[in-house]
Amino acid sequence: MPRNGRIVRLSREQADSLGLAPDPGDVLLLQLFAGADPGWLLIFSGAIDSAEQVRVTVYADILREALDSVYENTSTRALVTIPQHQLGRHEPLDTATEIALGQLTTLVGGHQSALAVTTVTGIRALALGNTSLLPTLEQQARGDRLVVTSSDTASVMTIVIARDQPRFTAFEREIVNTAASILHPWIQAALLRAHESERRRRFRPLDKLFDQLAARAVGSGHEASVIVVSLNATVASPGLLQSWLGSIRVQLRGSDFAGILSDSEIAVLLCDTSADQAAVVSTRLKELMEAEAGDGADSLRPILSVTTRTPETPFEGSLVGTARASAAATR
Repeated sequence: MPRNGRIVRLSREQADSLGLAPDPGDVLLLQLFAGADPGWLLIFSGAIDSAEQVRVTVYADILREALDSVYENTSTRALVTIPQHQLGRHEPLDTATEIALGQLTTLVGGHQSALAVTTVTGIRALALGNTSLLPTLEQQARGDRLVVTSSDTASVMTIVIARDQPRFTAFEREIVNTAASILHPWIQAALLRAHESERRRRFRPLDKLFDQLAARAVGSGHEASVIVVSLNATVASPGLLQSWLGSIRVQLRGSDFAGILSDSEIAVLLCDTSADQAAVVSTRLKELMEAEAGDGADSLRPILSVTTRTPETPFEGSLVGTARASAAATR
């Protein structure tokens, strides 16, 4: 079939071979492309002379314009349903995604739906809606299910929308594809942020432990200092923090503590240590790390911040948190 909107009049033999020949009458075929180029095949049969054919062509042009308009309006509404904002601190990803999925399902006349995101390693990172709709490898395509997938280097997202009748069309698939192209990157970014937040939460007990030990030392009449080492995590090689932590512990006394605070931070607790003494230790540790980093020291940019508590000076908040904030401000 030609893509230029030209009507094709079938011969009697062609119509017979397709099982379309009326008795008597003509058979005309016309292929339309609308929206994001889903194809529509129109079949006309009956007594269609040249004048009637012109009228059919005009009506087909009107239909194509209407389909373009429907596609543009519906796709725009679909895109509006996709959250464009960053998730708030207390806004669950599941809730925001389920709202978007529900609105998308309504746009294409679906009755129920499901969405799943699976990482390239095979881990299902997100699943919501009626997950029983999600297809398996053994299942065949069904006319009452619209299945759309979107993939990138990190994950695959699958959207399934179901309804009884009528069957889903390629036109509706293109609408869902348009929404999926926006929804998938948004979900992937939110999952990465959630993973990073969860990973950082695993390090929080070290903050509390060091603050508790420092408070105990100050309560016993001693000073306590914390050194936070912060580096440029974007250029750090795997295992670098663990290597530096081992080197730092060799330099410390038996009563001192050191641990990994986050994926770009090391914390050192020096009990019974004044601010001046902690500054000397900080300088020695920085020289040690820069020597081990060699030419890469400039790109890593290790920043060391020292905070000290004394028995005679009131202190509120976290000793570790204050040192972290100071290192971040310096960076």
